[in-house]
Amino acid sequence: MIERCLFTLSGLVLLAGAGAFLLYVPLFSIFAAAMLLLGMILMFGAGVYVGAARASSEAGERSSEIFREPVLLMTAGSHGD
Repeated sequence: MIERCLFTLSGLVLLAGAGAFLLYVPLFSIFAAAMLLLGMILMFGAGVYVGAARASSEAGERSSEIFREPVLLMTAGSHGD
């Protein structure tokens, strides 16, 4: 019974704290800060995506250059003289 009362009161305190925050801080500034944070998150994600694509394409170019070189196999009797 006491746990239920404490759980209910803690929920009310959390709700009252959020309400008091919204009373003292204008809604536009909260929205602006949230949009800036979202923009930074999206730019970071775009950078990771482009960086990963560039790294994989560079690795693909290097591996394809290796296979473009002619392969010279040495036979068992030759020592490269």
